[in-house]
Amino acid sequence: WNQGESNVGMHDTYHKRLAQMVEHWRKLWGDNSLPFYAVEIPPFCYGDGLDGVSAALLRESQQKSIKLISNSGMVSSIDLYTPGLWCQIHPSVKQPAADRLAYMAAGRTYGIQGIQYQSPSYKSMEKIDNGAAVMVRFNDAVEGMNPYQGMKGFEVAGEDRKFYPANAEQIFGPYPVVEGVKLSCPEVKNIVAIRYRFKNWPEVGNVYNLRQLPLMPFRTDNW
Repeated sequence: WNQGESNVGMHDTYHKRLAQMVEHWRKLWGDNSLPFYAVEIPPFCYGDGLDGVSAALLRESQQKSIKLISNSGMVSSIDLYTPGLWCQIHPSVKQPAADRLAYMAAGRTYGIQGIQYQSPSYKSMEKIDNGAAVMVRFNDAVEGMNPYQGMKGFEVAGEDRKFYPANAEQIFGPYPVVEGVKLSCPEVKNIVAIRYRFKNWPEVGNVYNLRQLPLMPFRTDNW
């Protein structure tokens, strides 16, 4: 399922309606466990501009839908765009999205071993250094993230709710333990919220797991 652009602005109800649609399909097919795999909508400049969040909110609702739908999965296309083509709602970079769906079908539906099909996603945030930094941990990233240095796309905010680009450093424990990613920012003395590529057109962002699956966009706030 690769759709959702026309539902931007309907994020409050999209996840529930998508779950209802899948339930209806499964009844028609007579199969309550029919697999359902979907693609997050890609970057695009919607009415609120490149740095707006209307598409980010719809992606968030898409992620919520997977928690409502059994035997389902979501692949990210947040990195699948051609730089500068912010007005192209049908991006030309399509093969990787198909590959990621194929990985998911192979690993989850057909049980083929050794295929990593799940993108890393936000798990938790812990304040450190008296709030001047946070340690962020992720699901589906047991081997860590790449690049080890030069991670881009994270933002942090303080109580004033202003987001600034964050410095990101991967923290390793005794091998093979990966503690997480440490975020800090000189402009934010007490971090209360973080985001990653939470924009309509998040051109800055380069974080993947070691199987080259992109970190899913996320936010910890509800602003």
